[in-house]
Amino acid sequence: MPLHTWRRQHGAGLIAQVEPLEGIGTWQACAWMTSDPTFTVRSPRQVGLLMSAQALADHLARKTFRHTCDHGTCGDWMFWPVPDNGPTHD
Repeated sequence: MPLHTWRRQHGAGLIAQVEPLEGIGTWQACAWMTSDPTFTVRSPRQVGLLMSAQALADHLARKTFRHTCDHGTCGDWMFWPVPDNGPTHD
């Protein structure tokens, strides 16, 4: 099964993302605003379980961007294929 990057929309312009670290078997969590994708906050640690990494990415989005989750603004986790040339949001 190919690796995928997982994303969740947290309201208008806020993205939480989980990226696979190929060959390591772990995930890297990050979050950013679509208005400034050059500022991406990344977790300082890698996570072995996908659901734990997704929870960590959600936490980064809430903490860094002062976001409050609710069912009306936050979407579901969805996946994108990992491109050959790096992160999916650049």
